[in-house]
Amino acid sequence: MMRAELRSELYALFAQAFTHPDEAFIERIVRGELLSRILETGSHLPPPNPFETVTNLATTSEQEPDVFFTTCFESGTSRVPLRESGYTTAPEKSLMEELFRFYRHFGLDVANGTLKELPDALPVELEFLHYLTYLEAAALRSGTSGNLDALQNAQRDFLNRHPGRWVDTLALRLEQMPDAGFYADASNLLARFVRHEKRTILSDSGVLVSTNGG
Repeated sequence: MMRAELRSELYALFAQAFTHPDEAFIERIVRGELLSRILETGSHLPPPNPFETVTNLATTSEQEPDVFFTTCFESGTSRVPLRESGYTTAPEKSLMEELFRFYRHFGLDVANGTLKELPDALPVELEFLHYLTYLEAAALRSGTSGNLDALQNAQRDFLNRHPGRWVDTLALRLEQMPDAGFYADASNLLARFVRHEKRTILSDSGVLVSTNGG
């Protein structure tokens, strides 16, 4: 599997990790399947492996995952937001307008209620990066590399301007919650992956360090 495909899969897995869990997904959490798949997929990235030093992952929290998700991320008194607007001083209107511009520029129809969550929700931002890396992988497979620069620049800009600015803080807040369990580990892995992306996949100039094989 080429690099872009691995990155695309990781973004999709992390988006799943922070979507409200249904019964089937809770089973995947309890069995440790999701975190194991993230580690396995990451192990195939070109070195350095962003998860190489990770040990002792939890399977769940003291609360049921769906209960913890609701009380921690949605309605609890010590709520940890899963929206970028909870981590920035930028006006919410400006933030939403910028996100909509990103999404629409790459052909995503966000005006007809297709988004299940708000545009600045973590799963939505990660799904967008999954989509961009999927397009990159498709362009590389087909040999139509004319739009690679645009796709790679968009990944750099979106990552640096949006999830790359707040996932570290999210991970730190969850790490400090004694019963966060799965979500503390998932946010820690996500923060590691985002730092890896910023450090070794995308250069400051917006060009991939290496585009051979994606």
